[in-house]
Amino acid sequence: MLGQVIALVVLVLGTAALGVWWSARQGAVRAPRETPVGIDWASSGIALADRVTFVQFSAEVCAACRSTSRVLGGLTGASPGVGHREVLVDDHLDLVRTLGVLRTPTVLVVDGGGREVARMSGVVSDTQARQALSRVPAAVQADGEGQS
Repeated sequence: MLGQVIALVVLVLGTAALGVWWSARQGAVRAPRETPVGIDWASSGIALADRVTFVQFSAEVCAACRSTSRVLGGLTGASPGVGHREVLVDDHLDLVRTLGVLRTPTVLVVDGGGREVARMSGVVSDTQARQALSRVPAAVQADGEGQS
C-alpha cells in the first residue's frame, strides 16, 4: 500500500512539474533558429512592414491562433512601422519546413530586411509581443520611426 501511495505522489508531482514547465514556455520569446539566409517573403505572398513584422503561422482550427492574432493585431494597429501577417500552414508547407515551424501558433519576428530576430510559440500575450519587439536592433527601429 505504501508503495502505491509513493508512486501516486511521484506521479502527481511529476505531472505538476510538467504543467509548470509547459505554461512557462507558452508565448515565451526565444532566439531565432538558424534558418537559410535570404528567404523571399514576397514570393510567398508575405509583404513585410517597414520596421518589423509579426509573421504568425496558424491553422484554421487553432483557438490559440485566434487569440494570438487579436493580441498582435492590436499591437500593430498602435505601432507605426509594425505589421502582422497571418500565414496558414496548410497553404505554405514549404515555408513551414524551411523555417522549422513545429506547432501553431508560431510567430516569427522579422525585421524590415527579412531577417528573423525572435520567435514565439503558443499563445502570445501583449507583454511577450512587446518584449519580442524590443529584440529588433536599434538601427532598424530608428530607421522605421515615423514611417507607416
